[in-house]
Amino acid sequence: PYTDENVSTLSNIEFYIPMIENNNMVTVNNPRTKGKEFVASSGLDNANWTVIFTQTYESLYQDYKITMFIALLATLLLVSVSAIVVYIVSNRLTRPLRLLTKTMNEINLTNPSINIAHQDSTLYRDEFDELNKSFSDLFLKLENSKNEIIELKTNEMHTQILALQSQMNPHFLYNTLSVIHASAIEENHKKTSELCTMLSSMLRYSCSFENEMVPLGTELQHANDYLMLMKARFENGLNYSINCDKDLERLMVPKVILQPLIENSFNHGFKKKRPPWQIKINVLHIKAYWILEITDNGSGFSLERLEKIKEKLGDYFKDPGKSLSSCKIGGLALLNILIRLKYIYDDKMIFNVINHENGEGTTIQIGGPVL
Repeated sequence: PYTDENVSTLSNIEFYIPMIENNNMVTVNNPRTKGKEFVASSGLDNANWTVIFTQTYESLYQDYKITMFIALLATLLLVSVSAIVVYIVSNRLTRPLRLLTKTMNEINLTNPSINIAHQDSTLYRDEFDELNKSFSDLFLKLENSKNEIIELKTNEMHTQILALQSQMNPHFLYNTLSVIHASAIEENHKKTSELCTMLSSMLRYSCSFENEMVPLGTELQHANDYLMLMKARFENGLNYSINCDKDLERLMVPKVILQPLIENSFNHGFKKKRPPWQIKINVLHIKAYWILEITDNGSGFSLERLEKIKEKLGDYFKDPGKSLSSCKIGGLALLNILIRLKYIYDDKMIFNVINHENGEGTTIQIGGPVL
């Protein structure tokens, strides 16, 4: 038996039949349910039957809405989590830079040190240690450079005082020599007068600070004046010779490099050697280099003393300030010459010490490129 529900269903079917006569699938507005519905129909080939399927849009799209809601919620959640992760990662990445900037701003001349703490993080521990080490080395070098500049300035003043003192001593000697020279002329002591003249000339030459480089001929004349003074003292106990081509006398060489080497022969080479003494000076021009050779027949140049000179030379270029502070007027001698040659010619300077095979005599060679 048909119930009201059956009747209702039949009337619904009658409502759908006119809409599906020409279409298998249609969308209709059902006035009874006041909703939009999707209607599909299909006929059976073996019978005169038509199957009608209806589905409200609300029920059809319900799962789709739930899916869309879940997708939207998942997207928002993913974006939020991504934003949080990006913030955390960027904060951890930029934290060392912010910390470095803060620490660098705290550095000044009174506090030239740095210590970047890595706090509780182990992620950047190696990087912080490297930064600490690098910056510590940097500031240590800056501190050393600052101390070196201060020391060099102090030693510059010390050197200037020594230079002024060295100018005062010759001034006194000039006046004394002038008195001796005048007295020698009055007493008709020609030799004494000549010796005073040579010594005065030597003092003027060695104490003049106007020119660093001089013609080789002028340097040889200065050495000759010294040898003549020594000859007057030792007479037949000293023989010397100077060999130089005229063309080479125009070469420019550092000032006062020959006489100290000759003096070195008297102070050391001849100290344990009885006269007669011999000194030979030769000037060589080999390719683009000039070479001065000073040969004596003294007791030789000990390897220990040579090593000590080389050690002092190395110490000077490692720490000029410390070496300068111990300098005294007239106390530089061979080291003075080598330092000046090194400054002028750098690695192209020439310095050789040759001890003779028979154990008597030494040849010292100094030189540099022709400028």
